[in-house]
Order: sequence, then C-alpha cells, then structure tokens
Amino acid sequence: MSAKEKRKLSEKLYSAACAGDLDHIRLLLHIGAPIDSGTVVEGLYEGFKPAKSGHLTPLAGAASHGQMDAAELLIMHGASLNPGISQSSSSPLHQAIRANDLEVARFFLELGADVNGINRYKTSPLMAAVKYASVEMVKLILQYRPYQSQMSFIGAAAIHWAVWPDRPEILELLLESGADKDHAMINGSTPLHCAATGGHLATTAMLLKYGADVNKRNDDWQTPLHVAEEAGHAEIAKLLQEAAGRRAAV
Repeated sequence: MSAKEKRKLSEKLYSAACAGDLDHIRLLLHIGAPIDSGTVVEGLYEGFKPAKSGHLTPLAGAASHGQMDAAELLIMHGASLNPGISQSSSSPLHQAIRANDLEVARFFLELGADVNGINRYKTSPLMAAVKYASVEMVKLILQYRPYQSQMSFIGAAAIHWAVWPDRPEILELLLESGADKDHAMINGSTPLHCAATGGHLATTAMLLKYGADVNKRNDDWQTPLHVAEEAGHAEIAKLLQEAAGRRAAV
C-alpha cells in the first residue's frame, strides 16, 4: 500500500470515528487503515487569530465528538491513548476535555491516559479543563494529581488559565489542591497581576483570601496595584490597597 493510499484510509477512519460509524471503522481497520495516523483538522486551535490547524488521530477524533462506542472499538484494536504530538497535535484526553465529555475523559483516565501529557502548544489536560470545561471536569482531572506547575508555551500555569476567563470557583479548586497562589509567569506576572489586569474582582478577592502576595513585582517592576491602576480598575485597586495596608500593619 502506498503512502498516499494509507493517508486516504487514515482520513476515512478519522471521519468514521468522528461520526461513530462502527461498521465503517471495522471495515477500514480490516483493510489496513493506520489506526494512529493523524488527519489534518482545520481550525483546531481557535484561540489563535486566525485559528491554527492541527492533526488528530481517529481516537482523538472520536473523543472530540463524544463517540464513546467508537473510542472503545478503536482502543480494542490497539489505538494509542497517548500518541506523540507528531501523530496527534492534541491527545484523545485533551479532546474529550475540550468537548467537556466527562464519560469519555473518565474512561481514558481509567485506562491510563497521561494526565500530564502536553499538546502541541504545551497545554496540559488540566489547563484545557480549566479553560474550556466544567467544574466537574476540573475535579475529575484533579483526582489524578496532575502537575500544577507545568507551563504552557506562553509561560503560564493552570492557575493563570483559571484567572484570565474569571473562573473563581475553579480557581478555588486549584488553590485547595495545592496550586501556587504566587506562581510567576515567564514575564513575572502572578495570578494576582493577571486578575488585576483583567478587572476580575471576584478572582482578585479569592486570591487575596488565600494570601496571594499583594506586593510581588513582575518583570516590569509593577505590583498588582500598579497594573490595576494602569488598566483603570478602580474597585480592584481599592481592594489591593486595603489588602496591602492590612499586611503592612501586621
């Protein structure tokens, strides 16, 4: 079979997996479709402007579309739960999380999916859950004790990913499970800097409740108060001033 023929079969297998077409999956596997080859998916990473393409294995495709039966069938035939990024830009677990599919994500984790595996952009499953999924999904991932200090390609940890979209309930889950409240990004910004910049009052209050350092400076020598004032977030600036005053008085 030529490389072109294999690629065609792989693309068909990916489509069948996404559609949950079990009969077609069986047929394609019977005639030799590569089970772990990646198929190009346009717009896979929509966080970029414009969205960037990536490639996914059939199992990752099944996970993207909530096709549990297809996932079970592919795994039964040897599909990898942890393909390298040369095969799949994001793992099957990443894609189950992106789809907020608790059943499929739990199934993968129980079978040994790598809870610390990173995708093409160094995003961990925990980061993906924090940004895209439900509180229940984050709780599920935390049960498997993921590394919380892992950094993405932009130099941010999962706790920063909870701050940016202003998800205080998820932020508290991370803090309660041991996340570093003062974890510095590659530019020195702590979660409190990020909350102050974004104007996220509830998230700022949550970080202060857990003792985040109100005086910590980023690489531009700015404290969270400086960035709040610069961004025009007066209510957050007041909250930070009060916190700084209380700590100075101790």
